[in-house]
Order: sequence, then structure tokens, then C-alpha cells
Amino acid sequence: LYGLDTVKADGSGQTVAFVGANASPTLQNDVAQYSRLHSLPAPSITEIVAPGVYRHPDTPKQVPGEFYGEETLDAEAIHTTAPGANLLFVGSSNANQDFDASINHIVDKHLSNIISISYGFSGENVPRGFINSLNGTFIQAVATGIGVYVSSGDNGDETSTFGTPAVDFYADSPNVTAVGGTSAAVVPTAALPTAAYASVDTPGSAVNQPGWRRDFEVGWQTGRDVISSTSSDNLTTAPFSLGGTLATAPPGDFFGGGGGGVSRIFPQPAYQSGAIGSSTGRVVPDISALADPNTGFLVGQTQSFSNGTYYDEYRIGGTSVAAPLTAGMAAVADQIAGSPLGFLNPRIYQAYKSANNAFYDVNQAAMFGTSVDQPLPSVVRVNYKNGENLAGGLSYSLRTLEEPNQTLHSTRGFDTATGVGTPNGSNFFTAISAPQ
Repeated sequence: LYGLDTVKADGSGQTVAFVGANASPTLQNDVAQYSRLHSLPAPSITEIVAPGVYRHPDTPKQVPGEFYGEETLDAEAIHTTAPGANLLFVGSSNANQDFDASINHIVDKHLSNIISISYGFSGENVPRGFINSLNGTFIQAVATGIGVYVSSGDNGDETSTFGTPAVDFYADSPNVTAVGGTSAAVVPTAALPTAAYASVDTPGSAVNQPGWRRDFEVGWQTGRDVISSTSSDNLTTAPFSLGGTLATAPPGDFFGGGGGGVSRIFPQPAYQSGAIGSSTGRVVPDISALADPNTGFLVGQTQSFSNGTYYDEYRIGGTSVAAPLTAGMAAVADQIAGSPLGFLNPRIYQAYKSANNAFYDVNQAAMFGTSVDQPLPSVVRVNYKNGENLAGGLSYSLRTLEEPNQTLHSTRGFDTATGVGTPNGSNFFTAISAPQ
């Protein structure tokens, strides 16, 4: 999707740090199994705890296991885009103070030139002292040559939360690279061989598959309609072909999307000047990558099921996917450059303003048209009703892409849904890693 197969680099010699609460006891084995199944090299993962971070108890609303999936996702996403890079997980307890201490520890000790953060706060209604403290850490990161990649959020423009558009903290900091989300699909460049349909449990089954190309990519803003049917559910009869009905008219209810918009507390940084129009505030996101769970990323993890605990794979999304995918691509760019590039935003916007095709312009109108009669792009989502297997039957929903009632939409050029767009293969890596 992002042309990593067109560059002769895999992040070798680089380290990508990522942070999270608690630590999955099966992380090492899960990422190793995932790598075997998807023809990736064996991972190199180090797990540490920032000094003194277990002074605070977990809150009653949080349990350690709920963070295991995020840690595993981050590791596998980074390893997918930078399979040669070393991974460093810096863990903490669930307490916010401890989580931030992990970020501080990486920056203070310069444990990595790249940090991926898949967390943040909804909106900017956060104590100013807390914002100033953590933003100070991000300023230190910029000054010492560390690039920080932060997910822009998964609740669109936040109007469903606050009643008015808002951007999220940490992503609103002008000292991080805020990573937004897209909905994307790929198609093979040649007919798929029979081997391509082999079980995902067959190691190396992807080796003989043809290349892939982008079929479409739009901003991630999803609407959901439940599809009902009186017919029995099974894998061969879908309700929409048997007179299934929608609970409401499309696009239905808002069901997640990449964060974006204009900060009310941070002014426009110099690197955005001339790229984002008339706004005077910091605009989010800067860049984007795959995030929609309906077109999303496959993650493998040891999980508990009714018939036991074992490794299995499932589709996932969120800008929690986009941020580590982009952090991995930053590691590839560092390897190509031959030295750490640090904070990438000045380079990102310089490349964007240079019109050198470094970015794929995510543009919903160009992809699907602007006619009022044009059907909204959508996909049908099929889920197990019990979340595990066919025993409980299947549920169906229509997921509308680029939900029109949000204020964030992918348009020509820079936009508050996807920023400058997504990495455009070798053009991106050439532009970003060029000497300055």
C-alpha cells in the first residue's frame, strides 16, 4: 500500500520505542508467531520498565489485560513496516503519571530516535500543567533528534463527545507528528495463485503471492447501519441479498474515525505555514496511514476463548494502527538517510510544498465522485454474534466510508482528515531522507 517493496531498506540498525500500560506476558511469542505466519524475519524485542513507575495503583476501572492487545498491535505494526528494526517496549502501570514517566525515560536516556504513542486524551480539556509538562518532554525530544509519532484519535471531530469539534491531546502538540487514519483497500496486480488462498496458519503462504496496488483510499470516518434479515445466518447467504433491511437510512450512526481539526491552545507552527490555508492554530493530523478496522490490519495475539487460551488473529483498526505503521516507515527513512532524521514534520511539509509526489493525495471526491446521486462508498461488515465462532450466528452491518455528517473529510491537498496524505512509495522515502 505504501510502497515499502520499492525501497531497499527495512529499518535495519534502527530502534523504535513504543509505550504502554502493563506488559503482555505473551508478547515475544505472539510477535514471533505472527512473523512466521506472514513471512517476516524474527523480531528483536526488548521490554523494560521505566524506573519507579509502579508507585501508583491501577484504577478500579482498568485491568492489566485490557492493554495487552495494544502492545501487541504496536509491535506487529512496527515490525511489518520496519521488519529489520529493533523494538523497545517501555511499560508502566495504568496510572497516567507512570505512563508519562515512560515517555520521559525514553527521551531523557535517548533510548531510541523514534517513539510511537497510540494513546491520548479526548479533546484538549486537560489540566494545563499536565499539557505543559508533557509538551516540555516533546520539546526535549525535538531538540535531541527524536521523532515522536502519535495517533490522532479514533472519535473523528469529537462532536459526539463535546458537541463541538475538537482535537485530541497528545496529537495537538506541535512537537509531535500527529498520524491520522484512512480506509483503504488493495487489489492484486496479477491473478492470485491457488497458494494465495492457503490458510493463514500456513507459514510462508504469502511468499508466492503477486504484488498489490491501492484500489482506493479515503479518510477514515465511519457510519454504521445494522442490517437485519429473517433468513438464517451462514457463510454463504448474506442478508443483503435476501431482502435484508437497514435499521436507519445510511450513513447511520457515527462509528469511529481518525481525529483531526484545529487546536485551540497551540498556535500554528512555522512548518505548517503556507500549507494549511488560513488557520492560525496547530492543525491535526500531519500525515495519515491505514486505520479503519473495516479495511484494517491483521494482528495476532494469545487470547482466551471458551475452548481454551491460544494464539489467533483478528482484524483491528484505529489510529493506534496508523501511528506505529508510520513510526516503522520513519525507521526505514532513517536507514536510507544513513543517520537519524529526528522530528520529521519540517521535512514532511517541505516535501508536501515541493510538489514532488511524496504523498498520495487522499481525496474522497476524486475517488468516488461528487454527484448527489453518487452512492456513498461502503462495505458490509460480518461479525460473529458471540464474538468468537459461528455457534451464535452472524451479524451484519453496512459501514459507510467518509461518513458525511462529520466535519472531517479528505479533499484535494491538505485536509483535516488526512493531513498531507499518505506515504507514496519510493517518492516519499527519497524526499524525506534527502540531505538538507
